[in-house]
Amino acid sequence: MNSIRVSVLALCTRNNQILVEKGFDKSKDFEFYRFLGGGIDFHEDSVSAIKRELYEEINAQYVEIENLVGVFENIFYLEGIPKHEILYVYKVKIDEKFYLLDHFNRIESYNIAEVYWIDIEKFKSKELNLVPESILNFI
Repeated sequence: MNSIRVSVLALCTRNNQILVEKGFDKSKDFEFYRFLGGGIDFHEDSVSAIKRELYEEINAQYVEIENLVGVFENIFYLEGIPKHEILYVYKVKIDEKFYLLDHFNRIESYNIAEVYWIDIEKFKSKELNLVPESILNFI
């Protein structure tokens, strides 16, 4: 069934770095990075959703919402399947312990993803791919 997914993403910064998880689309042989986050559940507001997602994904006990960066529409293909999402992106602060790590794993529902602090210039120079790319205009 085709539908539009409404999701939240967390923009976490450390100096000139952003916190991102690594992804890979086998159908396009395409490596990409994305902010942590996920879908908003029915009858859940976006602020509650980002706090829940960060708790589920990395066991963040502390999430401080700084501001809403923006709302973005993202139309794309993943593994050859058409996707369409509306993204609420929040600038947040999380538990201090995450700022001390350069790399760690995120485990959710038996899925493991690598999470990194990466210099924003690597995305702006197109050395690495941040998705959706339009977010770069706002950070």
